[in-house]
Order: sequence, then C-alpha cells, then structure tokens
Amino acid sequence: MNSIFASVKDGVCFDDFAAKIVPSYHLPAIPKPIPRGILGVLAMLHDVAAPLVDMEGRHSGDTGFWKNVDKKLSTLAKRHGTERPSVNWVTWEDEVIDSDNHFYGRQTVAASPAR
Repeated sequence: MNSIFASVKDGVCFDDFAAKIVPSYHLPAIPKPIPRGILGVLAMLHDVAAPLVDMEGRHSGDTGFWKNVDKKLSTLAKRHGTERPSVNWVTWEDEVIDSDNHFYGRQTVAASPAR
C-alpha cells in the first residue's frame, strides 16, 4: 500500500508505476508485457488511493484503503460479473487505465495490446 500511496502523492505516471510495482509483488514470474488485467487493477488501486493519500499520516493509521478496495471490487463484480476476461471487464480495464494515464500522464508503453 505504501508504494501505491507514494506513487499517487508523487504523481508517478501509470506506466512507471506499473513497471515498478509488478516486479515487486508478482511472483513467481514477472509477466512481460504486463497484462491488461493486472494494469486495470493497478489503475483501480491508484484511483482508490487518490482521495485517501492525505489521510495516510493520521495517528490511527487506517485510511480505509482496503475497505474501499473491497467495496470497489464488489461493485465491479456486480456490474461486470466474476468471469474475466469478458467484454465488460476489458472495457472497464481500458477506461480505468486511460483515466489514470490522463491524470498522471504516460511515458512508456508497459501494457500488452488491448484484447
């Protein structure tokens, strides 16, 4: 979570954020290029963290990040179903990645082409 909050706070472009986070947390093999499904989730995590980033240093330590991630995933599953990939999920991935790229900028191509 600290990496997510730091990338939001520092305004790290999405491609650089993904290129850093996937090797740090994806085991046992690091996919290259990074699949759109993973990129969509990373963009969603950026989106969830953005309004909470100023709360990160508060004394209780709980920003509500994981609770909000769970709520977002539940909403997405109700809207798009639980089977991935599907047309609805691919459309959502494209939208959330495009939104992140628009907000934070884009420098490199880290993603595999859209399906």
